[in-house]
Amino acid sequence: MQLYDEHDRATPRIQKAANRLTNFLGRPSSVASILAVVIVWMVGNYVASRLGYHPLEGFPFPDLAFFATVAAFMVAF
Repeated sequence: MQLYDEHDRATPRIQKAANRLTNFLGRPSSVASILAVVIVWMVGNYVASRLGYHPLEGFPFPDLAFFATVAAFMVAF
């Protein structure tokens, strides 16, 4: 236990924050929530265009791809 305590004290706050973030994002509920948001985004835009409304974004969803890329980049680091 002493070794763990020493390691915990030596770990910088930014590393602790990164560990908490990746722990949160790696949970199945977080993954399911992110997937649900992506599906709602895609279906919502499709339905809006079919009903004659102006969709937020058209296929191939460049904004969605950008946000997914940025999120993946942040999690990777």
